[in-house]
Formats: sequence, C-alpha cells, structure tokens
Amino acid sequence: MRYLFFVAAVTLIAGPGAASECVFSVVGDAGIPGHNQETVTTGSAAECMGACSAREWCRSVDYERANGGCYLQPVGRHDATLDRNYGGNPYDHFTCESRIGSAGDGKRGGAGDVAVQCQFTKIANAGIPGYNDEVLQDLSARACLNACNARDWCKSVDFERDPGTCILQPVGRHDVDLNQDYGGNPYDHYTCEGR
Repeated sequence: MRYLFFVAAVTLIAGPGAASECVFSVVGDAGIPGHNQETVTTGSAAECMGACSAREWCRSVDYERANGGCYLQPVGRHDATLDRNYGGNPYDHFTCESRIGSAGDGKRGGAGDVAVQCQFTKIANAGIPGYNDEVLQDLSARACLNACNARDWCKSVDFERDPGTCILQPVGRHDVDLNQDYGGNPYDHYTCEGR
C-alpha cells in the first residue's frame, strides 16, 4: 500500500477568537476511528482542512471523498492509531502538524509551532550516516521533502530512490560531513537551507 504525505497550508478568514493557520500532512486511504468530535459537510478536502484550522482544539480531520463528510478530531496521527482497512478506502486523513499565526502551548502540532518553509539543496548520490531520527517508507522524493518541511526539527533528508525510503535528520550538510561512497549510489541528499 502506498502512503501519501504532503503538506498544505490552509488559511481561513474567520471572526474573533479564530484559530491560526494549520500546516497539514496527509495519509491517503486512512482514518482515525472513534475520535470524531464534530462532523461537517464540505465541498473539498481544502474546505475540510479550513474547518479544522478555524477550531483551536482541532488536531486532524478524516475527509470522506465520496460525500464531502469532514470528521474533525482532537487527536492526530501522532496521538492515535490510523486505520487503513476501511472497505473501499473512502477516507483521507489530515493531521495539523503545526499552526502558524497564534501564540500557544508549544506542544507538537499546537498553536505557536511555526513551520519554516524549506528551500532544499540537492546533492545526488550522497547521504549523512548516523542521524536517522525518523524513517518513512514508500514515498516519492517530493512527499519526503514535504514531510521534512512539516517538522520544525528536520534539517535534511536522505532519500533512497528505490524503494522510496525517506530518512529525516536533525542535521544537514553544513553540520556534518556527507558520505558519497555508498555502494550503488542509492541516496540523494537534500538539506533544508535556513534551518
């Protein structure tokens, strides 16, 4: 099964007391059962994410593609178990990885966490050994970079082209030496400049 991760920033114009803008990651064909706090009907996944952004308590949504069902939840994929076995795979799951534009408690995914947008520098056939803080499987290079961008601690990735392994690291090419002697040259290294 292929997992889709990307980051989307959603801004919603709302009244006083409105929450801040969320930066979302997504896992396709998945949902979190048992945590629906509010249900709304929307016309798109973007509107569903906007509904979550407008509620300070909202940490994630499950979007039902066929009917626009938007299930808002106080937990995200880091707090609860994703279910990837729904018949017909009707849902996409979106977690608010960080919020931009309001002060908050500093918790992961909470208000006040500001995701710095990365400009990546690619170095082909290279990698950084020994700093693998998080490993994601079966991703495209673009999805891998988006996953790093959504984590404020991530400074670089080593992307193993086949089978699409994404290795997120808290250091970049300016912090430690690159290894360019991997047999078969399986990796491309990307450093987030400015973090």
